[in-house]
Amino acid sequence: MNWQSRISDPLHFPLKVALAVSRQGWVTKKTFPSFLVGVGNLTLGGSGKTPCVAWLAQHFSQKSKKVFIVSRGYRRKAKGLTVVKPDDTAQRVGDEPLWLAHVVPGVKVIVGDKIQAIEYASKREAAETVIVDDAFQRRWQVQFDVHIILVREVDSLIQGSPHPAGWVREGWGQIGDATIIGLHADAMSVKGLEALDRVAPSVPIFTWRLAPVAWYEVGGGSQSLLEARRRSMPLESVRGKKVYALAGIGHPERFLKTLASIGAEVVGHHMVADHHWYTASELDHVVEKAHALGARWVVTTEKDAVRLIGWMRPMKVPVAVMAVSFMVESGGTVLNKTLGLGS
Repeated sequence: MNWQSRISDPLHFPLKVALAVSRQGWVTKKTFPSFLVGVGNLTLGGSGKTPCVAWLAQHFSQKSKKVFIVSRGYRRKAKGLTVVKPDDTAQRVGDEPLWLAHVVPGVKVIVGDKIQAIEYASKREAAETVIVDDAFQRRWQVQFDVHIILVREVDSLIQGSPHPAGWVREGWGQIGDATIIGLHADAMSVKGLEALDRVAPSVPIFTWRLAPVAWYEVGGGSQSLLEARRRSMPLESVRGKKVYALAGIGHPERFLKTLASIGAEVVGHHMVADHHWYTASELDHVVEKAHALGARWVVTTEKDAVRLIGWMRPMKVPVAVMAVSFMVESGGTVLNKTLGLGS
């Protein structure tokens, strides 16, 4: 057993105690007048939470006049509660909240302490719906109306080690606390369904995936990703074109796989840590490598794009963005019913 494994259990002990106390009713959870939706997971790293939050905000905003999103704003420099604006910087408010502010217009995004942010949106702003990104570990403190848990890979979650030895935040058995489970379409197997049925037999399931929906160039004119999306070119036009991939996300190999799925020829890539802060010289270096390899574009993700906006300018190899969206593949009816969005 390595040192990470030895300290995993003590690190998770406070959460286990808090959940046990909460389930016994010894702690009164905070309640709010807004309809409160939490999106979370049992693991570290990318599992589709933030794209799911965007999908939810788009759907709720069609029925609710006041929809708010609450996010931690990882690595943000802003202190206290901050309402995110599209012209903010990723360094100030965090890359994921800034991306949400770009792609879900009309929905306010708040970063800061989550309970304080929920209270601000619900009580001060009289929000009808509040969607909280990465909320599952707050369930012992706050009474949510709906908890959505996203699962990307069933087998590795069941067999995985607790953080910091591994990437599991909570044990597999805790998934029964969810209101509804979102299972990635590629994880929809007999084995996975049997495993879910053992720990959460009464929790409904829907399936989802992240699908490429747009390809557009950035670097000139408006710095709004939503406006840039409107200049998107057909994904079919990328087929057979040489691209140089640039990404700083949780699982960059999935980005490369998606590029391959639309027929792009990846001639090289520059992969960095999730939430990485780019520099102008770094982007120049990437563009030079892409040019030397004959790439038509340096292609990145929208989450990376909001961290690159400050360095965008006309370059010898254009920077393009491949946008992906959260798509519900099956179980949409039960998901909408759970959310109160109709059938």
